[in-house]
Amino acid sequence: MWVRHIKSRQGVWVAIRKLRTFTCRDIYVLTGHETSSIRSYLDRLAEHGYLEKKTIGKIAEPNVYTLVRDVGQLAPRIDKDGKPMEPSARQRIWSALRVFGAQQFDARYVALVAFCELGMAKEYLKYLRLSGYIKVAQESYPGKGATYIFLPGRNSGPLAPEVNKRKQQVFDPNAEKIVWRGGAA
Repeated sequence: MWVRHIKSRQGVWVAIRKLRTFTCRDIYVLTGHETSSIRSYLDRLAEHGYLEKKTIGKIAEPNVYTLVRDVGQLAPRIDKDGKPMEPSARQRIWSALRVFGAQQFDARYVALVAFCELGMAKEYLKYLRLSGYIKVAQESYPGKGATYIFLPGRNSGPLAPEVNKRKQQVFDPNAEKIVWRGGAA
């Protein structure tokens, strides 16, 4: 199932929203993520009012969770102490690009707007370019980085495309598909 392509927290959240009522094993079957990570995230979500947790019968029986507070497509980011976490740098970059529309931008501007390191902005923009989300509007030259434009037809939704460097691929969780594989630009 496609949920296996989505990174841990977001993949678990997508599975939660699809199933609505589930066990940890149900989420594991859909995502393939480590059960200890899944259980930890489910317990934090239950503790902070996103899920209702019911223990059924004996100790060995699995807990059953029900989604009670659906906050949309973006997975709630909660640290181990229960405090909300900021969206990831890639999510902030993606959100900024969607606001830019047809406006030209460079990596420095993206880094400034998304509150992230310049290196992170450059790297993510590289993968978005390879995946066809943005195109070069003006090539770089000494002292000036390239400028880009976000392609209007590629605004697939609120979730940031996910880069998997190890597999050399980009997965779009909005379109639910791999949009680029290494070597196929």
